[in-house]
Amino acid sequence: MKTNLFIVSVVVAILFFCGCQSKPSGKFDIANRRISIITEPQGAMVKQKHVLGQPSTNLGVTPIIDQPIVVITRITKMNNMPYVNTQQLMKASGGNVMVHIEKDGYHPYNGVLETKAGETLTHKITLQGK
Repeated sequence: MKTNLFIVSVVVAILFFCGCQSKPSGKFDIANRRISIITEPQGAMVKQKHVLGQPSTNLGVTPIIDQPIVVITRITKMNNMPYVNTQQLMKASGGNVMVHIEKDGYHPYNGVLETKAGETLTHKITLQGK
């Protein structure tokens, strides 16, 4: 009886300290969309941020007009997602695009911008000086 209790305790301790080793996975519906981004002042670098540690995509320097992008439109399955990744996925789903905008002398802008199928939405963003 004590031996079984000891073995169970050791297994629980190992699982506690090692954590879950399963990799995050999911299935998503994606779509091609278009977006325009205008900043005040112009000349800011815009990157599309991706979830789950994927590298950002350089969208160019503002003004960006009718830029093609790929967005997540629906999450169909998520497994073993850490909270931070789940939060990013929820922001990026529904056809939204997460962007990082920066220009020397101004605070960086991080935001979630809406897109719509069959339309090019224009987003005007005023950067705040340092």
